[in-house]
Amino acid sequence: MRFYCFCLLCFFSVHCIALESSTSNTHEYQLKNGLKLLVVENHQSPVVISSIWYKVGGSYETNGLTGISHMLEHMMFKGTTNHPDGYLKSKIAEIGGDQNAITSNDYTAYYQEIPAKSLDMVLSLEADRMQNLAPTQESFEQEHKVVLEEYRMRIDNNPQGLMWLNYNAAAFVNSPYHQPVIGWLPDMHRYTLSAVKNWYNTWYAPNNAEIIILGDVVPQQVYKQVEKYFGSIPSKQIPVMPSRTEIKSVGTKVVDVNARAELPWAVVGYNVPGIKQLSVDDKWQAYALLVAKVLLSDGDSSRLNKQLVRKQQIAIAASADYSPYELYKTSWTVSSIPTENISLQQLKQALLRQVSMLKTQPVSALELKIAKTKLISSNIYMQDSMMAQMLQLGAVETSGVGWQESYNFAQNVKAVTPQQIQAVAKLYFTKNNLTIAFLHPIEQQSKQEDLSGDNHEI
Repeated sequence: MRFYCFCLLCFFSVHCIALESSTSNTHEYQLKNGLKLLVVENHQSPVVISSIWYKVGGSYETNGLTGISHMLEHMMFKGTTNHPDGYLKSKIAEIGGDQNAITSNDYTAYYQEIPAKSLDMVLSLEADRMQNLAPTQESFEQEHKVVLEEYRMRIDNNPQGLMWLNYNAAAFVNSPYHQPVIGWLPDMHRYTLSAVKNWYNTWYAPNNAEIIILGDVVPQQVYKQVEKYFGSIPSKQIPVMPSRTEIKSVGTKVVDVNARAELPWAVVGYNVPGIKQLSVDDKWQAYALLVAKVLLSDGDSSRLNKQLVRKQQIAIAASADYSPYELYKTSWTVSSIPTENISLQQLKQALLRQVSMLKTQPVSALELKIAKTKLISSNIYMQDSMMAQMLQLGAVETSGVGWQESYNFAQNVKAVTPQQIQAVAKLYFTKNNLTIAFLHPIEQQSKQEDLSGDNHEI
């Protein structure tokens, strides 16, 4: 996914000044035009992951323009005033590199995995497309068709994608997470090249971007390269987004999705905060929610797998999900596929009972130790993957949490107590915070329970 920024130029010197700080092997620099640079040294192999993150995504969009950040992401590969369409792709292929892009709720990121010796070239090309994007009407029309087809693949022909789209639309009323990152289909049909260019000119600027580079590099040398190519790019006046705090819920929301699917599916979720929405004193809540997620779903010894899948045999599979690194309040969810002859209502009740136990029964010392070990171990193993490190650093940075938080992960997880898990469960896992979604395979409609009346009791 790609995007750019339009903002008023600032009339001060744009020569770069490095403000460096470091923790372990991570080095931070701040350029005078507002561009931030993180460099993580890793000399295990002569490889570099170079990425640039723009602070704009689905949550920045307004009605009528949903999905425009994703559309722009596609157009960012369509040439500049200096290089034709296809030039970037061919240059990365020539050096044996790989590249891709991501559009999310809170950011749009572009990244390349390349030989270390090619970093200078990649930085020059990224600096060029930060300033000089020049797509044609023909390339826009081609890519517009690609994006519409992507919607059909992700949503129309993907029952789980359709389920999550409708779940989020119900769970979040006023929050920008109400709308899908890919956009609402009517908005997508109305895209124009002019609208894409305006979005680019509004949001793509050095003071709304961050470069994250990991690999076989020397931090000071990387800073000089970034200064060389990005230092003269003027900063812009970035729009200040109004606060869009989710309104208070007055009751449980229930969503029924009827789609062509092989298996039924149930999702039970609660609106909860991440680290960004919590004070320093309350930050522990996010880590308690994270540990609670692991207790329920991570590994064969987790509660959902032990109880619902193996012991009761009412679920084929079950999982939980929660990310503490989001710009706005997010969801803490558990989901499951029922076994044959188990209704979605029965499965829902089983999931709710597992959640309720987090409120009523303190977690044992052994179970808590196992969950913490899983979390900390997976975080340590992640450090072996530069790609995983890059994605984590980008997420904590664009959410406004800050990269230093990732280095405190283990100690924050270790500090979680059974009492804290009970406390967050009682505080957030309530009927008013609850959204329930059911996926009903169309072919099984005649065998399903009546979708009205008592079947929606909570």
